[in-house]
Parts: sequence; structure tokens; C-alpha cells
Amino acid sequence: MRLAASYIGSLALKNLQNGETGIVKHVFKNTIYIEKDSELLVISRKSPRAPINIGLRELQASLKAWVNVGDSLKRIDDKLFLGNVEIELRGAYVYEPSIPIFSGEPSFTSLEDYITEAAFMLSLLYETSQNPIQLPATHEFKQFIQNVITPLSRGNTQTASKLDNYTPLLGLGGGFTPSGDDFIAGFLTTINALTKHKITIDRNTLLKYTSWASALLIDYAQHGIVDETLASLLISIHDEDGEGFMDCILALAQRGHNSGIDISLGVLTALAALSRRENLIERVLRQINC
Repeated sequence: MRLAASYIGSLALKNLQNGETGIVKHVFKNTIYIEKDSELLVISRKSPRAPINIGLRELQASLKAWVNVGDSLKRIDDKLFLGNVEIELRGAYVYEPSIPIFSGEPSFTSLEDYITEAAFMLSLLYETSQNPIQLPATHEFKQFIQNVITPLSRGNTQTASKLDNYTPLLGLGGGFTPSGDDFIAGFLTTINALTKHKITIDRNTLLKYTSWASALLIDYAQHGIVDETLASLLISIHDEDGEGFMDCILALAQRGHNSGIDISLGVLTALAALSRRENLIERVLRQINC
């Protein structure tokens, strides 16, 4: 099977030099997850674009028909060889998202009503979700609100940064990326993009508590390596563009079975905490029935 790449993410390009190889770890209908020198490379025929991804041009058949777990990936010049697939890289453009630089303390005054509206939208999506884990209803999430969101809203970043506050959520829930992991990814993406005080979780700790692919996705997210939807969301926050913010949250919330909803919840709770306005925090938590 001969295919062509439409784009190659900047990090994927950096990690896959000529002659180097990787191993297929997971194969789904639309996406392949590959380990390359302990890093994650994703080959996908779906949007959104991301720095770690290689996007394929239109393909009707499932990728599972051509690639198996354990297959090797090798780059030779402008071609990738993967199982029974040959992927042409010539003509593919390099994708790298533009992440806005925030200066000073963030202010979301003009976004407050939109943040509340987005929280209400998430509550409706949780109600119709078939995921057995409804994250806002879990003990672990309520503890996170108490141990992280409340102190952070009062400027206590030291307490909010304690690792023990995050590990109960890691690996919580089923699916390829558990609900707790998705929430933490959204939360840390937002916190670290908007503030000078960074909160990060060591990669080895992530690998201890959750799956390999999910751990790396959190690690990338907390260091600002995000896909175009999250990048656009950060831009809308930076620009205080309420309509753009809602469009991005809606697009993000529709991702996967439940992943997008949980990532969005992480974003909204981070914004509420950073606003330092108790009224907004209460409104967001009330909307999601917490």
C-alpha cells in the first residue's frame, strides 16, 4: 500500500531522521502510535494536526488492515516504511503550532460568561456520555478541587504543585487515555501556558501511574507541545475572544469518546482557579454539578 503524507509535525521530523527506526505500539482504524527512542510518534489520517504527528492524505481503508503492533518503522530518504505501507514524505509541509506568550497575571474578565457557558455545555455532554466514569462525580476529582483549585485560586502555588494531589487522578478511568489523564493534560496545558509558575509531573512518575502513550501525551501537553485545537484555544484566551473560545471548546469537547470533554474540564477549572475570583469558581463547579 502506497500512501502520501500531507504534513509532518516539527517534533516528528526532528525525532525521525534518515535511517532511523521505531516500533508500532498501538494500531487503530485511523491512528498508529509508534515508539521512537522512548518518544511518541503518531501517524494519523484524522485532524487535528500536532507537532508529534504525521498526517496522511485521504485513505478509505482502515489502517489496521495494513499495519500490526510490533511492525517496525524506518525512514529512508523521503519515504517511511511501515508494515505493508510505504509513505511518501516528499511534498509534505512541516507543521508547528503558534503558542501565544502570556505576560503578567492573566485576566479573564471578558471571558467569565463564556467560561460559565462552556461549563454548562460540558455538564450536558457528561449527562449524555456513555463513559462509566463521570469525572466530576468522583471522589478523586472532588479532592483535587479541594487540594489544588482552592489553594491555587488563593495564590498558594506551592500547595497546588504537590505531586500527591495529582497521582490519584492518573490512570483513573478506562479507555486508551483515561479520564483522569485527559483532565490533567488539559489542566497543566492551561496552567503552564498562562503563568510563570510551572506545574509539571516527572515523566517517570507518569509512566508509573498510567499507560505509556497516555503518560507521554500528558508530558508533551504540560510542556506546551499541543495540537492545533488546544493551540487555537490558548490563542482565543490570550486574545480574550469569547466566540473563538467557545468554538474551540466545542471542537475540543467532541474529540474521542470522552477525552475531549475531560480535557476541556481541565482547561475550564484551570481558568477558574487562575481568575482568583471565587464567584467564577463557584459558577463553574455548580454548572458541572460538583
